Amino acid sequence: MSSSEPVDHSTSQNQHKRGSDSLSQEKPLSTNNSNTTSSSSSSEQPPNKMLKAPKKVPVTVLTGFLGAGKSTLINYILSHDHGHKIAIIENEFGEVSIDDALIVTSNEEVVELSNGCLCCTLRGDLIGALSRLSEKKDKFDYILIETTGLALPGPIIQTFYLEEKVREGFYLDGIVTMVDAKHIVHHLHKHHHHEEKKKEVNENQEEDEEEETNEAEDQLAFADRIILNKIELVSEQEKAKVLKKIRKINGIAPILETNHSKVDDLKFLLDIRAFDIDRVLNMDPNLLKELNDEEDREHDEKQHHHHDDHHEHHHHDEHKHSHHDSEVSSYAIVRPGLVDREKFEDWLLDLLTEQGEDIYRTKGFLNVGEAKPLVVQAVHSLLDMRPFGEWKNGDTTNKLVFIGKYIDRDELLRGFEECLIQTKENK
Repeated sequence: MSSSEPVDHSTSQNQHKRGSDSLSQEKPLSTNNSNTTSSSSSSEQPPNKMLKAPKKVPVTVLTGFLGAGKSTLINYILSHDHGHKIAIIENEFGEVSIDDALIVTSNEEVVELSNGCLCCTLRGDLIGALSRLSEKKDKFDYILIETTGLALPGPIIQTFYLEEKVREGFYLDGIVTMVDAKHIVHHLHKHHHHEEKKKEVNENQEEDEEEETNEAEDQLAFADRIILNKIELVSEQEKAKVLKKIRKINGIAPILETNHSKVDDLKFLLDIRAFDIDRVLNMDPNLLKELNDEEDREHDEKQHHHHDDHHEHHHHDEHKHSHHDSEVSSYAIVRPGLVDREKFEDWLLDLLTEQGEDIYRTKGFLNVGEAKPLVVQAVHSLLDMRPFGEWKNGDTTNKLVFIGKYIDRDELLRGFEECLIQTKENK
């Protein structure tokens, strides 16, 4: 593991810079100075009766495109005795959750683990998750939010600056972006190829005419720290090309190179005090204004709501935020029964060999008749399958999630069902 020093690259943000105006925001108080009061108040009260400012908990946001290694890093943190007490919030794209099953084996939403960490599965919104964790502040020193690979940093940043309850108890310490060294160049270019495939989109999926956003590019642009992961999969020449691409988007964030998401020194991630709202607003001056305008409209709606209790408001559906690529979708297969491992592996390898460029991520766990579930992890055509963990509550239902573009759901379901071992129960 090695570290690449930040490079002075004055034009690195040109791609994302949309204006020069900056909205001044109050930065979080340092915890070292959280007990500081004015000189006038100190002269009026004895020192032992001084009012203390509430301690704010630092929050690190972990972003990175699908398959970059975020969950592997979370598992690494949770399974090692590092001396820190960290609360984890994890979120996934799609209706069926896989990652939380691979991280903790419990039905509780907030779980205390053996190394002192907490794990919270983000089922509702971020505000609700932080509110629940705020009741356990004495049990952790940091919060680490693992976002879905398709998440944009903007809405999370908005939460920390525009929600009063969040501002009072937490502050955004930094945004850390994980990069898959093997596939990042492809992800940065993913909107510029195979345009003819748009005609093949499933008829049941609505097409979005809004301008598409490159999530991988935005995640890099907003990063305060960058982890270049899976460097064992690329040559020195390929790595140099990747670093050059990264520096064109973000020329200031320190870069840490890793294998298998192993970050030995958590000082690279935690308590870094690296987030700079002015830099973010320089890239996107409307980031906070947009949500303020929305809150004003919501207030107006509430003022008039009592005139017609049955009137339906569709404001949240109509208001336009940044959207994922209109063709990216997830499809989950949830089926009981035994899976023929050899037949499944042959089918999936053939599928990913043929369509791996457009299937960004495949993950799940299968019942192959063994004590442990068979965990399936794939990034494009790179596939890994191994027994891991245990079945929750003895439920051996097979769950397999595909995330990508131009997904043919009928074809996937048909192919998977052909891998099931026929028994009396599933005939």
